Amino acid sequence: TNLQRELDREARAIDSIVHGRDPDEDEDLREIGLIDRCHEEGRGKPIRSFLKDFDKLPRPEDLDDEAVEGELKGLLVRLAMLNVAIHVCEHFTPRDCYRLLLDEILNGHDAFEEIIGTGWVQNYMTSEFCPQCEAQAEEDYRKYSEENPK
Repeated sequence: TNLQRELDREARAIDSIVHGRDPDEDEDLREIGLIDRCHEEGRGKPIRSFLKDFDKLPRPEDLDDEAVEGELKGLLVRLAMLNVAIHVCEHFTPRDCYRLLLDEILNGHDAFEEIIGTGWVQNYMTSEFCPQCEAQAEEDYRKYSEENPK
């Protein structure tokens, strides 16, 4: 309704003023600028630093399948609260995904404190670490290249 749209607009304007922003600035543009500044200025911190008990997380090889899935789900919830998500390909088991998170993503990638609570999500994909997905992508590219010569 028109009333709801007007109330939403006023709430955004008040929120902008409270946070010291120009109320006429587009929120999407503001967030794009924020992401650019975070990357350009290297403001990221290792994702693991946001998880106070990272060193206490159990290793996947020490857990049965049910426990691995429980640990993975709990970790995914905590990552979602940091605006971090992982997309899992069909080849990865919960154990594979949990191991990848512990060994690669949480240790080797940064998160940006400034984007927590915004609409931006850092996405990771198991397919980037999956030999089967890589082989399929190469095959798809080969077929595409044959069908669409330059």
